[in-house]
Amino acid sequence: MGLKYTALFLLLVSSLFAFECNTIEYSTGESIEGTVRYEAQDKLFTVSIPKGWGKSESRFDYSQKDDNVTGIKLKGPQNSLGASTKISVIYYEYGGFFSNYKEYIELVQSSPTRESVSKKERYEYIKIEGKKAIAFEIKTFELIFEQSIDKLPDTGADYKFVPPYKKVSILEEYIIVPAKHGFFVLCYEAPMDIRKECAPLFKKVIKSIHFESHIPWTK
Repeated sequence: MGLKYTALFLLLVSSLFAFECNTIEYSTGESIEGTVRYEAQDKLFTVSIPKGWGKSESRFDYSQKDDNVTGIKLKGPQNSLGASTKISVIYYEYGGFFSNYKEYIELVQSSPTRESVSKKERYEYIKIEGKKAIAFEIKTFELIFEQSIDKLPDTGADYKFVPPYKKVSILEEYIIVPAKHGFFVLCYEAPMDIRKECAPLFKKVIKSIHFESHIPWTK
């Protein structure tokens, strides 16, 4: 087989096994596609979210109580090592853990799992549904542990031992939308090897968000 045909064969094979950023319905084994409309509990925003993703509406990061925070956290497909794709849309009200959105940005950028720190942070100033927003990204890592069961010598009893782990690089993308009494956070976290495949879903989330008219905004 010539080099030309070998390359074509490999391309066809790789396309057959290309990663698709969809969840699977366990009862049928079929892929779940599309989005569904979601409304935040405090009716601050609505947004389209991927169907079939695991979701949580409590226990948000940097919040001891849910009184000052509302939104949704989504967990989607995993890479081959078991690292998950995540999307979240959260509103933090001032007076809780944060007094301004800059404190949140500084806390995120000082993450202990951050892989590399730039001497000068890069920000992109954009608009989300006509509102001013700040976008930035950081590269972090996640340790994926492999669970193992083995037999105790001479007894045959099962026991668990400290498993080895694998380090997975994660790209985290943030969009901060400041309001008068708080700020919105749109976040996309994905393993580096599948981030491109899942990125279009995050773009759909961004384009679909609608902030309710009663929210006061800073000028």
